[in-house]
Amino acid sequence: MRIIIIIILSTGLLFFSFGAFSGIRKDINISVYITKKSTSKEVQILGGDIKYQANYDRKAQRFSHLSVPFSIRSPLSVSDSYDLTLTESIHYCSGSEIMVQTYLDDDFFKKKDVKKNLIFNHSDDTYKWRKHILGFSFPQIKQGDSEMQCYGLVGLMVELTL
Repeated sequence: MRIIIIIILSTGLLFFSFGAFSGIRKDINISVYITKKSTSKEVQILGGDIKYQANYDRKAQRFSHLSVPFSIRSPLSVSDSYDLTLTESIHYCSGSEIMVQTYLDDDFFKKKDVKKNLIFNHSDDTYKWRKHILGFSFPQIKQGDSEMQCYGLVGLMVELTL
């Protein structure tokens, strides 16, 4: 039995040029959309907060690494393992694509990569789950005199394995 759920993490950044400050701190709002064809009780993706924060380092001219925690959860009676696929990872600044590196639990995780047979490693009387961290490492983004808009889209697919 294969259950497929897609999670979309949509990030939006907006930053400006500041002359007198030692650092710029901007919020990154992460919206999570779980898309599935039908309601499923066999597997869930549980996110943490919907608002995550990355600091812009003026000296390095890049945003700090961003970590987004989430869990995969399933009832005890369902499969003990699952596959996790990075179905989408695309990012832009001022209309130009930028190369943001993505990581799953500190391992490099590029578009179309599949982490196979991940085992649930926590449980209670009803559910079993596994916690994950989706990480983002940003390239150098030079500040200018005008406003820049940066955004990205990441998709994850989870499939229970038999």
